[in-house]
Amino acid sequence: MTSAWDAWWSEHHPPQFPTDSYLELEESMPKDEPLVYVPPTPDIPPLPILHGLSLTIHERLKYMETQAAVFKVTLRLHGQQKWAILKVYHSDDPQNTEGGPLLPGREIFNRESQAYANFIQYGLCRDGVVPHCYGIVGFPGYDLIQLETTAEDEDMFGPFRHDNNPPIALLLEYMDGMKCLKLLDLTENLGNEILKQAVRIHEAHVLHDDLEPRNILVGADGRVVIIDFGSSASYPDPIATPPFFRAEYRGLWRKLFIRMLPDKERILRGEEPWDIISVHAL
Repeated sequence: MTSAWDAWWSEHHPPQFPTDSYLELEESMPKDEPLVYVPPTPDIPPLPILHGLSLTIHERLKYMETQAAVFKVTLRLHGQQKWAILKVYHSDDPQNTEGGPLLPGREIFNRESQAYANFIQYGLCRDGVVPHCYGIVGFPGYDLIQLETTAEDEDMFGPFRHDNNPPIALLLEYMDGMKCLKLLDLTENLGNEILKQAVRIHEAHVLHDDLEPRNILVGADGRVVIIDFGSSASYPDPIATPPFFRAEYRGLWRKLFIRMLPDKERILRGEEPWDIISVHAL
């Protein structure tokens, strides 16, 4: 099925691929996903709730208004100090904005926590397909001050202090040395590695639903890790099923090989990229 965006893009940007190889790729776009489908595991254990953590906040990496914030922290675990990511979600319902209602932070948390529970069950955290999730962090008594911070001149928890309900958080592995996918780093081999990781996610009965370059981390050695499951759907959600997995796989294939790689060649020839996805990945 062709999306509305793809239909619009095709109408306004008739194909002018830089080499015949991409014309051949368009014709050979996979009809199916190489998915090894195993029926879902019933009663997947929920993520553990973490108690007595020693965390120090070092940096706020991202804040999504009324939804969540992402912090870089140090964690003492098993007597060792290590970097980690603390993703803190608002529990209050967001107010409607000019652009329409936002997905509540609590709903984003529910989606991500269920996805990571699946990933732990199916071995994706162990295999490095996605970051490891240590578990859920609550805030008893709604006391964010108990978290130490190195930023003396900034109240990094300011957006949460006036909420009616206490926030909730996931503690995730910090992917040291990895960066979001950049257009000029994309190769056919790297594209195939990204597709392979997407298949693993689908085999864990999770539909990512936001497989954009910003959510694809790449290491210097070509390792690929997929992040940010706030838009995801997990079994038994009716869209976490093979037809939707196949559509996401084919959409990702087209994004990488038909939209982004030709734009990379255009840039290398001194031309402008055509696709907004490529522009955002520069």
